[in-house]
Amino acid sequence: MIKIIELTEEELNNNFESYISTIENLKWIKDSNKETIQRYFKNIINNSKIFIAKKDNSIIWSLTAIIEYKLIRGWVKACRIEDVVVKKWYEWLWIWRMLIKKALEYWNQESVYKFTLSWSDEVAWFYEKNGFTKSSINFKKYIKK
Repeated sequence: MIKIIELTEEELNNNFESYISTIENLKWIKDSNKETIQRYFKNIINNSKIFIAKKDNSIIWSLTAIIEYKLIRGWVKACRIEDVVVKKWYEWLWIWRMLIKKALEYWNQESVYKFTLSWSDEVAWFYEKNGFTKSSINFKKYIKK
């Protein structure tokens, strides 16, 4: 059975290796020291929620929903969805729907006025099928350190 839950500090501690191995399907983590990750996690959850899909005791999907306060709209909240990641052998679209539904339910309670996310062209159809609308072009600039 698959459960969709919020990633709490306790859940992170209990399933640390499983979470890191899932996240590394998106990008290798240079410093996966447990204390470092726990410190960053505390910073992330100040204005964010991380939702995970668990099968048995293994974390198989993760999604981060970041809150932004919009001054130009009178300090309303907007949600940006980031770091959607899945373990390779669990690429089932219905799990993504469950994760996004959980995020939408939570932030709807928090009076979020919009959700945004970035996508690649090959998955745009999936987001459109699930109620998202293309509204602009994304640009990125990476800063080399």
